[in-house]
Amino acid sequence: MKDINKKTKFKKIILYSFLSILFGILLSIITIFTFKAETFQDYMDSILVAGVIVFSVGWLLYITNAGIFSLVAYGTQRFFNALLKRKHRTYEDMMFNRSKVDMLVILSLWLGGFIVLLAAIGMYIYYYTVLI
Repeated sequence: MKDINKKTKFKKIILYSFLSILFGILLSIITIFTFKAETFQDYMDSILVAGVIVFSVGWLLYITNAGIFSLVAYGTQRFFNALLKRKHRTYEDMMFNRSKVDMLVILSLWLGGFIVLLAAIGMYIYYYTVLI
């Protein structure tokens, strides 16, 4: 039974990593078209920025799971509930009922971001050793 669970986790990590790499490619394409990239260095920069964003999203999800932003989220919810005259929950209720992001998603975002960053670093190495 443990082998099936490991295979399932491995498949999920591969799938989520593939999706995060696709997300990085999509961010790169959006960056290229938004800033009208013309040179090879512009393409490298857009891929590097996309890799950093994908990796940072994983990092933000990780620290959110740790509860770092929970007090800020509670204060914001309480403020808007007071403005809208809704019943508010206590901080303990919010902490007890909150949902956490699966660690497999976070690891796959880190892995996908790292792969996109490696692609950008490879392009930088190619640019500075061959093209210049």
